[in-house]
Amino acid sequence: LQIAKKSSNDEHTSNDAMIAQAAQMLGSALFESDLLHSENFSSMTNSDSLSIPSSVPTVSLLVESELPSNVLDQWGNHLFQLHELGFHDDKKSIEILDRLTAANIGVDSDDEVSVEQVINELLNN
Repeated sequence: LQIAKKSSNDEHTSNDAMIAQAAQMLGSALFESDLLHSENFSSMTNSDSLSIPSSVPTVSLLVESELPSNVLDQWGNHLFQLHELGFHDDKKSIEILDRLTAANIGVDSDDEVSVEQVINELLNN
């Protein structure tokens, strides 16, 4: 029983560490996004050129030909946010988004699947 309890605690600690890392990444992305917007605004008001800090990572979705337009229409915003946080496996993310949406439909829930739910699934698998 002690061994099983310790293993469970180790797994819980590992999950906590992954969630903490995801939260840290989210905070960093939000900070950099805010920095980008504030610097872009000040550069637009002070000059004709647009300045982008070199520390802000470039975020892009797959080329539209790789994802059907209906998928982009449905999940584009979620995928963009996931890319900002460093999750670039669109296929896996879309599978999770579809599965969680189906689960919500199965329990008559109109709740939209959140990016946080997708991240939890990505980190737990």
